[in-house]
Amino acid sequence: MISHNHRLDQQLIEREDHYLATAARINYYDLVIDHAHGALLTDVDGNQYIDLLASASAINVGHTHPRVVHAIQDQATKLIHYTPAYFHHQPEQQLAERLAKSAPGTDNEVIFGNSGSDANDAIIKFARAYTNRQYIVAYTDAYHGSTYGSMSLSGVSLNMVRKMGPLLPGVVHVPYPDCYRTLPHETEHQLAQRYFEAFKAPFESYLPAEETACVIIEPIQGDGGIRKAPAEYVQLVYDFCQQHGILFAVDEVNQGMGRTGKLWSIQNFPGIRPDLMSVGKSLASGLPLSAVIGRRDVMESLGAPAHVFTTAANPICCAAALATLDGLSR
Repeated sequence: MISHNHRLDQQLIEREDHYLATAARINYYDLVIDHAHGALLTDVDGNQYIDLLASASAINVGHTHPRVVHAIQDQATKLIHYTPAYFHHQPEQQLAERLAKSAPGTDNEVIFGNSGSDANDAIIKFARAYTNRQYIVAYTDAYHGSTYGSMSLSGVSLNMVRKMGPLLPGVVHVPYPDCYRTLPHETEHQLAQRYFEAFKAPFESYLPAEETACVIIEPIQGDGGIRKAPAEYVQLVYDFCQQHGILFAVDEVNQGMGRTGKLWSIQNFPGIRPDLMSVGKSLASGLPLSAVIGRRDVMESLGAPAHVFTTAANPICCAAALATLDGLSR
């Protein structure tokens, strides 16, 4: 922070508090942003801040990136919106092909939504449809979103479950490997083995593997503490899924789009080909757009309108996403 004047900030926030519901905001800091560029925010009082949050990991190429701004402006003069659920437009066509080709594997398809939350809901839908199985395995401390399905997958905050149960049935949580909190003299190999035993425990007592549709994991857990799972652990879980016909799904909403030095965080784990990947946040530099990228046979297990949204793949959002990918590839 460069200066310390907060008079207008505080006045606007006090007024807003009268109208905005408490559940809608996590109170990090009293800051009303006026404008931003690159990694700098400027509030309504003229104070400047270095943005280390990147709008909840949604601005990976920086605020008001010139390429993204130009793409938004150019597309807005042509077509602001027509739902791709009914007709076609070129930004959606171009983005679907580009995303399908960007993910691990050679035969992928894409479906669009509005947020990472509905993308993770889609993973539940497609996994259950393809396998004809009901159970989904997720992780403690995971954050997958705030829609009903995605919050059922999550395990990071009691306020995401209080007063809202029962949640989606068939979701089982297992502990996420924590390399920050090892046992005395424990190696990464030993930690991977210990957490894999914990992963298998439900399958040995109350969770039939042959009735499990999917395991969904953040390869590098976001809200749980920026924790990277050991590569050995991820490989063990992946192999277990392969052996039992369980789909292996990856949540790339937080750590995807270049945040780990690669386009997708799962690319830091060689040899892993997810069956399904959820994408959002920085996909369109913060504009409302999400996607699921998955194996063609899995993605073809549902027909329309199983995952259709009127505003999904909005042409301006798709144009921003294409420009964002261009910025990341430079």
